Amino acid sequence: LISKSEEDERKRLFIEAILSLLTTGVISLDNKLNVNLANKSVLKILQKKHEDLINKNILKIFPEWSEIIQNINSVKEVFDQNQIEYNIGDNTRNLNLKIIKEINENKITGYVLTIEDMTSLILAEKHAAWSNIAKKIAHEVKNPLTPIKLSAERIERKFNSKDLDKNEISLLTQTISKQVDDIGKLVDEFSSFARMPKAEIKNDNFSETIKDCFLLFSNAHSNITFNFVSTKNEVFFYFDRFQLTQAFNNLIKNAVEAVSHIHNPSIKIQIFQRNDKIYCTIIDNGIGIDNKNVRKYFEPYYTTKGKGTGLGLSIVKKIIEDHKGTIKIEKNTEIAGTIVTVLFNI
Repeated sequence: LISKSEEDERKRLFIEAILSLLTTGVISLDNKLNVNLANKSVLKILQKKHEDLINKNILKIFPEWSEIIQNINSVKEVFDQNQIEYNIGDNTRNLNLKIIKEINENKITGYVLTIEDMTSLILAEKHAAWSNIAKKIAHEVKNPLTPIKLSAERIERKFNSKDLDKNEISLLTQTISKQVDDIGKLVDEFSSFARMPKAEIKNDNFSETIKDCFLLFSNAHSNITFNFVSTKNEVFFYFDRFQLTQAFNNLIKNAVEAVSHIHNPSIKIQIFQRNDKIYCTIIDNGIGIDNKNVRKYFEPYYTTKGKGTGLGLSIVKKIIEDHKGTIKIEKNTEIAGTIVTVLFNI
């Protein structure tokens, strides 16, 4: 017994030594959510003292974390990850909080929380991202400014020379109006990309949501053969109906544009469920894609369309990833066209 006790003590000291060296904060909880271990890094990150945490219930210290705990207890997964904001006085820190369930004989015996302060990294990434976006926005806005300027100068010359040809003046003003509309469209899509609201997740019928998107386009494009296939009339999981509608409307719109100039255009949308995964595929027989550039399609401002802004698929990808899903675009090898596959874990 003495030997076993000494061995356990050595293991404890070894574990504590390792935890003390980690820059990641670690908290160990029992099955009643009481803190039984916290390393130095977590005290530094959360600006807490050792006695503030040990043997205290985590939800009494951080009641705002109750939803995170409830979520991990309500799903089969033993691991969950969340980006949270933590206020220390007037200072807001961005924390990456991971929670792992300890399960023994199908019962939760405890939890391990790891906490990383991502504030500096996120700030640096934001500065780099906004710098890159600002350059691209400036470039995109600059393009239509040239025809606007030239048209305005020609109108001025016409007025000065009193050579007022109504048709030519009308043509020049239409050019200005069109370029202004293009700038407005760019700004609208940029605003949508920059201010994407947080998803309001609730249990909803995914099959019904996609069918509504399907009917919107199939009724508007009678020249295209649309086909909708779902293995179930009701496929429920937790998602934001508005955001997924926005995402799938964008994907179907892309398919419509891809088949708009071919004979016998067709678009097939199918939904099927395998175990705890939901798949939705959109298959068209359009102009297809270049597999070499497929990774670039989700980059902001990358577009293969003459009048595209390159933000649509970036927004789609963000929405799907916010729902813990994935999206894949590939060339249809059976027939001409493209296959888009969206996968959600439920």
